[in-house]
Amino acid sequence: MMDTLNPSADAALRQLLQRYAAEQLAKISASSRFSQRVRACIRSMLPLGSLTADTVAAQFRMSERTLRRRLQEETTSYQEILNDVRVELARHYLKKEKREIAEVALILGFSDQSAFTKAFRRWIGQTPADFARAKSS
Repeated sequence: MMDTLNPSADAALRQLLQRYAAEQLAKISASSRFSQRVRACIRSMLPLGSLTADTVAAQFRMSERTLRRRLQEETTSYQEILNDVRVELARHYLKKEKREIAEVALILGFSDQSAFTKAFRRWIGQTPADFARAKSS
């Protein structure tokens, strides 16, 4: 089902979002650390849908293996950066935008709300619901 085409997909919006992501990547200084450029790429592309290391590597015109090797040279990994970006965006969506937990889980690429809740608890030490309540009071 995930591989089927969405008949109501907006091709123009997809192109616009891809151009926006490319513009954001172009703004990042080539002299900045590779891991920072990967972080910016993930941050801009994560809300667009299914994001994998291979997808990110393609943005840099390299193989997934090369992406992982270059990140390892900076003593980090794709998964660490992805988790950092997810934490940052989850806090923003829950605190600033006051979005529903299920919506945040979907935006951040989790299969369901419970998987997001488990990851959030591991990252922050509390559930997304507790985090949202604590920040709103």
